[in-house]
Amino acid sequence: MTITMEKILALGRKIIPKKLFRLGQPFYHFCLAFIANVIYRFPGRKIKAIGITGTNGKSTTSNLAVAILEEAGYKVGLSSTTNFQIGAKKWDNEIDRTMAGRFATIKLLRQMVNAKCDYAVIEVPSHGIAQFRVWGVLFDAAVLTNITHDHLDYHKTFENYVKTKERLFKNAASSSHKKLRDRSGKKAKVKKFIILNHDDPQYGRFNKNRADLNISFSTKNKRASLLAKEIEIKEDGVNFKLISYRGNIDFNLKLTGLFNVYNALAATAVGLSQDIKPETIKKALEKVRRIPGRLEVVRGRGRTVVIDYAHTPDALENIYSTVREFTKGNLIAVFGATGDRDKAKRPVMGEIAGRMADIVYLTDEEPGSEEPETIIEEIAPGILKAGKKEDKNYYKILDREKAIIEAIKNAETGDTIVVSGIGHQKFRLIKGIQTPWDERGIIEKALA
Repeated sequence: MTITMEKILALGRKIIPKKLFRLGQPFYHFCLAFIANVIYRFPGRKIKAIGITGTNGKSTTSNLAVAILEEAGYKVGLSSTTNFQIGAKKWDNEIDRTMAGRFATIKLLRQMVNAKCDYAVIEVPSHGIAQFRVWGVLFDAAVLTNITHDHLDYHKTFENYVKTKERLFKNAASSSHKKLRDRSGKKAKVKKFIILNHDDPQYGRFNKNRADLNISFSTKNKRASLLAKEIEIKEDGVNFKLISYRGNIDFNLKLTGLFNVYNALAATAVGLSQDIKPETIKKALEKVRRIPGRLEVVRGRGRTVVIDYAHTPDALENIYSTVREFTKGNLIAVFGATGDRDKAKRPVMGEIAGRMADIVYLTDEEPGSEEPETIIEEIAPGILKAGKKEDKNYYKILDREKAIIEAIKNAETGDTIVVSGIGHQKFRLIKGIQTPWDERGIIEKALA
């Protein structure tokens, strides 16, 4: 029988008292991180590392930052919820989490270093910080997209969640400067940057961490380093004017929604921090047509279906607000909630869907070890609170595929159906088993 760390951990849960086990977990995670770095020779100190964290927008911002760096001629590695990359080699993220474990993450960084990547762009979730998955990585830029309530099943309180995120910025503010070879072959000191959303309520707290340069972005505050003005949201993209400390840029993005303006601003700040020319940044961002599972549009028979990974109250509200801008008919919501995660947000998400959508189909999402019926019943009170009537403008369909097909079948010309929660994932976790799933394929078949 093969003995793995997972089996040792499972055995520890059985024989060690729960309270003592919880107290020992950080030490356990740290030990694994230390061993991984020793084995792979601390790769996070030998590459320029950009860490991107926040509740929503991390994957899109990460991919946009990669597009900018590549347009500038750099070789880039990427670790994100949607995909991995080492230079020209790209593959989908098929694990059931944003970031791999300590050994896999540090090994990936070593592969980036061996492949002579100039940058590692790393999407950093709160779990990754709490469990030392990026320990040993000296971040040269730390980016905050936003912070709203999430993962309280793990962190217990919002304050703990924020504190965990803050550790990434303390890393960028206090870690020693690396000396890496520049394009001339000389070793040069790598400057540190902190990049923050000026419109986020936690901005002031995070801005107390000071790097060589702190950069902020906003759509409202003139004091921000980067300010988006004259924002025009369309079905097929968004236009805006950027006012920045490096000059002004007129953007015509293929991605739509106000939240994608924020994502583009964060990625632009990364580019500017690395001395990339504004015209190069503009060219890179305007080339990006879609991020898999992120406001991905599928059309057919006069209907528009939007696929999105939204699984938090804030993300759900953002996607509905954006879609409402270009929906001529009804906005139809198909959604559920992930099992084994923050249960407190379930009725909140129900209320948002009930309030912002004209018709709601409540269905299964990714139940994990929970019973799908239980999850649905915990969401339902929020939908009813918003004024929806069951079997009139609100329907419960446990089978997700049937719910999607039913929503499309009953939609009329001009309606938009938002199918949220799974996004890019090629599987659903059900009772510990990864069940194959193709959201886009199901939608395309139903539209045909």
